[in-house]
Formats: sequence, C-alpha cells, structure tokens
Amino acid sequence: MGGFHKHKGIEILLNAFENLDDSNARLMFAGKGEKLEAIEDACKRDRRIQYVGFLNEKETVELLDKCDVLVCPSLWNEPFGRVILDAYKNGLPVIASRIGALPEIVKDGITGVLVEPGSCSDLEKAMTRFINDNIFLKKCKDNIPEQLMKFGLDKQASEFEKLYKQGG
Repeated sequence: MGGFHKHKGIEILLNAFENLDDSNARLMFAGKGEKLEAIEDACKRDRRIQYVGFLNEKETVELLDKCDVLVCPSLWNEPFGRVILDAYKNGLPVIASRIGALPEIVKDGITGVLVEPGSCSDLEKAMTRFINDNIFLKKCKDNIPEQLMKFGLDKQASEFEKLYKQGG
C-alpha cells in the first residue's frame, strides 16, 4: 500500500515473493508510483501477485481485512511507517526492514518480523515463517493492541506535553 518507489523496496519484495515455494501465498499491491510497471509485469509472470489499484480509505480497510500480514521492505530511513499503524488497526502483523523508525513500531518476534534492508533471503524467510507457523502468526496478532496503544492520540499528546515542559 502506498507509493511504488525504488526506495520502498518493491523489487526486493517481488524477488523474494517469486522465490516462495507456496502456491497458496498471495501478494497484493495497492497504490501508485514509478514501479507500477514492474508490479504489472510481475502480475503477468506470477498469478499469485495482484495489483488492485489506488484505493480510498474504505477500500484499503476492505483489502486489509482479506490479508494476514503487511510487508514493508523499505530501503531508506523511513521517518514513520503510517501504513504499519493501518495494518495494526486491522490486526495484521508486519514484516518490515530494520531501518529508520520502523523498528520502533514493529517489535521483532512480538508484532512482526524485522529484516535487513535489501535482503531478499531475509524477506523470503520472514514470509515463509508467517505462512508455515500459524501459532507465531496468532501470537503476533495478539500482541498488536498493546503496541498500537503506544501510538494513540492520548498517548502522543501526553508525550508532546512532557517534551514541551522539559524544554520550558
């Protein structure tokens, strides 16, 4: 979901997914950007990959309801992964790169899996783990509400107020 740009790790994700040896796995893309052609080409090569277009908020929630895991394979220092909070709101664990602010949002082995940025093999292993280990998937899903609470508006307001008072 979001922008299909090189720094988002689209090619790494496509390569890792195409290497998966699971005919039941599905990879769905929603959004737009410069890497759309690569995604459309992958859809032609692999029937498990689907591009669903650029979605509005309601359509995004409907898509997330059909998914088990969100993958965020960024190659750059993401300042904040809003898409991860969208996944959490829909009860989805996340596979994300260990870069930028993403490790602050995704707790490795708790609410998802962190992988080395740009590592096809790490990404493939993480996806395979969620495909093959339903107990791990459920554990991660069960841990999401607690992690999501850390990013609620009340919590953020309280943290901003503390910072404001410290600076004054």
